[in-house]
Amino acid sequence: MSNEAFRADDQLSTPWASMSGRSADERMTFIDAIKATGIVMVVAVHVLSRVQLAPAMQEGLLFLVGAVAVPLFLVSDGFLFAHQWTGKDNFLYGAYIRKSMRRLLFPWAAFSMLYLLMRFAIELKGLVQETIVLGKSLSGLATVFYYSELSHHMYFLLSLFLVRLGTVAVKPMLRHSGGVWFGLTLSYIALYVSSNPKRWFSPGADPVLLAMWGMQFYLLGVVLRKWHERIKPTAGWIGLTGLGLATLGWSMLPPASSFLVQLVYLVGIYGALLKITTVTSWKFTMGYDTMGMYLLHAPYVVWIVVAVLSSLVPTNHLGVVVVASISTAAISWGISRVLGKYSFGRLLLGHVPLQEPRLSHG
Repeated sequence: MSNEAFRADDQLSTPWASMSGRSADERMTFIDAIKATGIVMVVAVHVLSRVQLAPAMQEGLLFLVGAVAVPLFLVSDGFLFAHQWTGKDNFLYGAYIRKSMRRLLFPWAAFSMLYLLMRFAIELKGLVQETIVLGKSLSGLATVFYYSELSHHMYFLLSLFLVRLGTVAVKPMLRHSGGVWFGLTLSYIALYVSSNPKRWFSPGADPVLLAMWGMQFYLLGVVLRKWHERIKPTAGWIGLTGLGLATLGWSMLPPASSFLVQLVYLVGIYGALLKITTVTSWKFTMGYDTMGMYLLHAPYVVWIVVAVLSSLVPTNHLGVVVVASISTAAISWGISRVLGKYSFGRLLLGHVPLQEPRLSHG
């Protein structure tokens, strides 16, 4: 999602490139792998919301894809920010935020308006029972926009923008070690959990609350960048251990431990994908286009795909979830690629270079 497309066209000479001896023109393919994994999981979550499997299977799949779908984008955004700006003095906060506005706020506004018009037409035709748009005042429509009621996943763009506003505090701290950042991250998590900020907000996908929640994973991304060279030699073992412990934790620990399991799961995926991209030549090119896929896949592409499948076969089978997820991801990816060929489409999808470094395998 970076969360967002996160595809960079700027080519930089980075400290990491000089250390590794690799060209700075090459992408960090493991970050592309993280984003590709994240967007497939996001799509699968929305497919699962439209089918009804056996309760145990539904619960297990929701953990598998839902626990880390959006956090993966936040981790990658924190990682990339720390990678690019550690040890550099030329960071311009205003320019960074202006680019983030074009990459996040403009697509959010454009697609929210598009989905508003589509929802208005659907409600006007009486194709749905619940009305979200018809009869709403201007303040009511503003509330619909703010809480992403037209398409619930749209909150992420606002939340990620708010997280990026926090870089004014993050950047000066990047000179500190991974140990210091680990302590800062644990402190923030403890503060977030102990303060229970949900009680300060109304029900719904409030982007401010979700930015506070998402900052935990953004900071984890900074920690992972700080320790990246230390982690890389044992990435495979870390991946297997993390994924194994997350599976055991989900099946054995009480719900109160779910956040801990979520963190372990994230580290496990990070290690596993880092190992895979280190020992293979896989490119994970879907990771180039996650912003477009995120914006396009819901609510209507996934709805149409599931509706078509449900007219052909019962939807209470795992195979339907797999086929629907692959189909929705492929269609959204295809539309995103087509839009990316045109200047208006690139503007619509927020394709503004944000100086993401390019490296071969991280």
